[in-house]
Amino acid sequence: MSENTELTKNELIKRNIQISKCANYVMEVARDIIGEFNLTDEETKRVWEKVLGDELGVLPKTNFTPMTYDEARAFYRTHTMTFGKWRGTKLDEVEWNYLTWLDDQPDFRRDLTRFLMSDFVKNNHYINSK
Repeated sequence: MSENTELTKNELIKRNIQISKCANYVMEVARDIIGEFNLTDEETKRVWEKVLGDELGVLPKTNFTPMTYDEARAFYRTHTMTFGKWRGTKLDEVEWNYLTWLDDQPDFRRDLTRFLMSDFVKNNHYINSK
């Protein structure tokens, strides 16, 4: 190997060390800040999911399984929004973009994620034109 190759490898190692130190520092500061809010473990997890989602586009891993076709059809037809712009509206009357936005909201995420994964949605290729 030439000196230039070794130098490049050495520089990469140094940069990786700096990146690790920076990441450790950011985590330390973030933990201190989060600690000031007296959040539960679940709320703290949601903070990290929000940070990762907003900053990096990383979605948290879920253990959700898609709703069955019948579960999704029933959910779609009977679920009434209980909050927000579409409060009191049946799910099948809500704009599709709003539903996908809600998928980023952890309080509604479980059922909506399973619904969006279902064969009901896949088979109907549902797109609301509202």
